[in-house]
Amino acid sequence: MTQAMQKIQDQFEVQKERCLSCAYCWKELPKVFKSHPVHTYAYVHNQPKTDLEKNLCQKVLETCPAQAIVKIT
Repeated sequence: MTQAMQKIQDQFEVQKERCLSCAYCWKELPKVFKSHPVHTYAYVHNQPKTDLEKNLCQKVLETCPAQAIVKIT
C-alpha cells in the first residue's frame, strides 16, 4: 500500500445529516473534532496525525451516539 493510499484510509468525516451535535466527539478529541459555529453538527477540524489520535478517532467513531462519524475509504 502506498503512503498516499494509507493517508486516505486514515481520514475521518462527520456525516452532518446524521450528527446530533451532542458534543461527544469534540469533548473526547478536540484536536480533531469541532462544533460548527452556525449549524448544529460537528465536523473534522484536523485529520488525526499520530497513531494515538487515529486510535482515539476510531474509538469515537465506534461510540458515536448517532453513528455519524465514518472513515473515508
